Amino acid sequence: MAWLLLELSEALSSEGRPADVVVGVNQEQMAQLVGLSRASVEKELRALRDRGAISTAYRKTRIVDRSLLVALVPADL
Repeated sequence: MAWLLLELSEALSSEGRPADVVVGVNQEQMAQLVGLSRASVEKELRALRDRGAISTAYRKTRIVDRSLLVALVPADL
């Protein structure tokens, strides 16, 4: 999930949007992008939120600690 959020934020920043915000991507869409169930995505997002890497609101994910997200991405991705 960390990788997906970083990729989405990069794509949005290239469109002129703030790089720390992922807008309009719901949990079901994220699940389809990474091949997980929505429940698994919800669990992963909760874990990232609990660690302070992101904050979430309705259809909006804000990256709070980009360096933490980068550190969580497996080296082989």
